Amino acid sequence: MARSVAVTAARAARVDRLQPRAARASLTVELADAIVDFVGVSQLARGDRLPSVRALADRFAVAPPTVREALRRLEAEGIVVLRHGSGVYVSGEAARRVIGNPHAPAADAVTCLELLETRLLLEPTAAELGCLRQPAAELDVAARLLEVAGAQLGDPVALSATNVAFHVAVARQSGNTVLAQTV
Repeated sequence: MARSVAVTAARAARVDRLQPRAARASLTVELADAIVDFVGVSQLARGDRLPSVRALADRFAVAPPTVREALRRLEAEGIVVLRHGSGVYVSGEAARRVIGNPHAPAADAVTCLELLETRLLLEPTAAELGCLRQPAAELDVAARLLEVAGAQLGDPVALSATNVAFHVAVARQSGNTVLAQTV
């Protein structure tokens, strides 16, 4: 009985310590949004360097650890790139409409079938648009990836990466950024 009371008390203390963090998470989200707005207003483009963490902290009147947390969130979303010892750079993905879940579990058989169904709905249109909108040289990217995939048939890990690159290339060649981001 005394042990279960101690365990319950320890859990309650752990939950109490986590409560302020929940409030901090909303500040992190707000700060991440403010940094994205800053990138837009400042007309920073892909590869441009953001101000230092200290300068961002001063600008937004928050502590540097809060800025670092917001920047890590933006990095996970593909909006900025953090280069240790160099700084934080715009990745060019701030206008993304579709953001993948980096924490998604591995796909099971049902999910794989759903993915194939989705590809059958999207990719013929993407390929048609690519043929209409892109010069033949641009279409060669997909053809080269197919050749690479053929050479990787014995290496499932490499083949999987090339497969993803192929489907993304076909979608990008459509000229439709939302379609490319979805794929």
